[in-house]
Amino acid sequence: MRFLILAPLIAGLCVARELPAQRLLVSQPSRDCRLTRSAYDNAFSDRQGYWQPRIAWHAEYAALSLAAAYGIHRLTRLPPMWSAAVATVGLGLVPHIRGGIVNRSYPIHPMDWAFDLWDRGTPLAWAYGRDNGYTKPALVWLSGYAGLACWAEP
Repeated sequence: MRFLILAPLIAGLCVARELPAQRLLVSQPSRDCRLTRSAYDNAFSDRQGYWQPRIAWHAEYAALSLAAAYGIHRLTRLPPMWSAAVATVGLGLVPHIRGGIVNRSYPIHPMDWAFDLWDRGTPLAWAYGRDNGYTKPALVWLSGYAGLACWAEP
């Protein structure tokens, strides 16, 4: 089952071979700390999405990542830290790459990507906390969330 760890990398390399060279755009939108502002996102589809407060998006993605990591751990018997890493990268970074492939545009917003990896990193706090207590990992995750939440899209 350890092959699952390399699956996203191999899939990415296969897809990248087929892509024509595109221009990468590195930019950073302005900072927005209004977490209760309603925002639209097409989380599960390319054509339709829905509106909800930004903080609800963040909680939804963190919970989805935690559920995915737990499911991977239970189904594959991978160690908790490995299943957490697969879920974090799979839900934190892969959607950005996929969005670039679908839209044939590769906008890179470093702080948004950092937030997405951190927000989807809740399984790492869970995996670490299983053996060491949940207080410290939860506080570290919350402080990182507080520092990066203003840069998130949505």
